[in-house]
Amino acid sequence: EILRGDSLPFFDKLSTEEFQNYWFGQFTAIMCIGDEPESIEDLTINEWAKRCLGSYFIKSAYPGRCSHICTTNFLVNAGIRHRGIGFYICECFLRWAPILGYSRCIIDLVFESNIGMKRLLEKCGFNKVGKISSCAMLKSSKDILINSFIFTKELTIFEDDNNSSKHANILTFLLSGQYPENSNKDDRSRLRALAYHYEVINSKLYL
Repeated sequence: EILRGDSLPFFDKLSTEEFQNYWFGQFTAIMCIGDEPESIEDLTINEWAKRCLGSYFIKSAYPGRCSHICTTNFLVNAGIRHRGIGFYICECFLRWAPILGYSRCIIDLVFESNIGMKRLLEKCGFNKVGKISSCAMLKSSKDILINSFIFTKELTIFEDDNNSSKHANILTFLLSGQYPENSNKDDRSRLRALAYHYEVINSKLYL
């Protein structure tokens, strides 16, 4: 995607370490075809390219007093775009970001030529709040500097995510390691993922 030169600000490909720091710095999700991957380390590059649909990260946009504001970026497998995958990745982000404690998201450097990203953000309820003129020199724009936009959205926990039974299950799991009755493999996996971001202090659950 960096070599395409039209959606990210980098000139050159990142090294593995640079990519890890940029994309996997705080919280990252990867969307794959099928059930939870058992042993992805055994997959070849070609097999992984067919299994991986896309990814996104969530990280603090600012430090300290403004650390409740996050930022993100979405990456969809280039070989299977225009199938609505970006929308589901964005929807997943909007569920997880408030669970992680963020109350607002800001996304900048959305280049004016990136029509797909602008449409996606607008479809997912983001508001365009700013414009940076003459922001970037992209491959497709050659020597012409193009503008970029800033989008933002208030984050709220989805109604079906904000219920007492969910928090009761997390509390029970952290205290005893027990799963709810009749929970399947996917339910247990989701519970473990949720519980990772909570702790129990004096018998009370804290995010």
